[in-house]
Amino acid sequence: MKRTEQSGERNSWSEGAVRVTTAGTESTRVTIIGLGPMGQALTQAFLKDGHPVTIWNRTAGKADRLVMQGAVLADTVHNAIAASPLVIICVLDYNAVHAILSPAENVLKGRTLVNLTADSPERSRQ
Repeated sequence: MKRTEQSGERNSWSEGAVRVTTAGTESTRVTIIGLGPMGQALTQAFLKDGHPVTIWNRTAGKADRLVMQGAVLADTVHNAIAASPLVIICVLDYNAVHAILSPAENVLKGRTLVNLTADSPERSRQ
């Protein structure tokens, strides 16, 4: 169990899907894959709302500022996906989605995947 200090409130991170704070509130764990402008904005919004956020990006250096704000950087996409019941991916295109997620298919079982990646209508139907 990892403890952090955020905004003067002590938070206890549970091992399960939610974090329970000392105030008794619960927040769903979220994983963000892709740290372009949209992924960074999503991460900041979830952190601001009190969600524990795990992040992963092919270029790990993009995570530095978000880690300083409280996000946890996963060392692999597998570990990022395994960290949360809700996984949000927002990358360049569907080719990138498939390249990133295909090797981690077995870890996605039982998780909700939200794909915010933009591509052609034809590609979205695949």
